[in-house]
Amino acid sequence: MSDSHWLHLLTRIASDLPHDYDAEFFPTFQREAPTDLETNLPDFPMSAKLWERVAGEQAYIGIRVTHPVNDVAQMAVRLASAAVERRICPVILTSLASSGFETYGFRVERLPVGPAEMRAAFEADLVAFWGLALVINAEDILALG
Repeated sequence: MSDSHWLHLLTRIASDLPHDYDAEFFPTFQREAPTDLETNLPDFPMSAKLWERVAGEQAYIGIRVTHPVNDVAQMAVRLASAAVERRICPVILTSLASSGFETYGFRVERLPVGPAEMRAAFEADLVAFWGLALVINAEDILALG
């Protein structure tokens, strides 16, 4: 994705949340709640592949979202800024019904709800498909400074 995409995305980020019309218009509808929120997924070590790209080529990193993020707007700003500054493209990996990043236009890949081994296998496929240089847990993003 281009710098203009990420700069445009940054202008749309706000901490205000949209009204949930689903709950208002479809009160009996219940979303399938994920179980065992990826507590058993393996941590992928930091990868030198992030630096092995051709000059000017964009790298992709995975952001594993296993629990609802308290301040999605703050994390979205940080990820979009990193996308522009470091030429990386974050790809959100989650089995949550809504990670919150969809609102801002991030690429979100859904992992199935089910046994940890199955989710880990799907995540490994997505790592290979996107060529993810590394996968970071969402809660570690704000700790990066």
